[in-house]
Amino acid sequence: MLPALSFALLIAAPQGDVFVADAGLLVISGTAVRLSGIALPAEGTPARDVAREAVEGLVAGQMVTCRLGAQGLFSYREGTCAAGGADIGEALIERGLAWPCPALVARAGEEAAACISP
Repeated sequence: MLPALSFALLIAAPQGDVFVADAGLLVISGTAVRLSGIALPAEGTPARDVAREAVEGLVAGQMVTCRLGAQGLFSYREGTCAAGGADIGEALIERGLAWPCPALVARAGEEAAACISP
């Protein structure tokens, strides 16, 4: 049996080639990427809208890069993304718009247990 190989795929997009579909979902160079390792406010809430607007502000005019991991359950990839070199997930956590959710990293590509806001 061959040993498992692991690698990370890195994608990048210049300013203007990133669409913020949701606070936790970017479309970068045609690839949908769900930000891994963070939990966000519930969909359809004002807090979720504020988080989406923050992500839009973070990516505006910036080079965006994403390190992709596992294929998600749907048509997106799991990954961590940075705008202008700053990690988007960490920026949302620092602003109080998201919270860390290690279960979403450990179980990328699977249905993870919901993280509870502190």
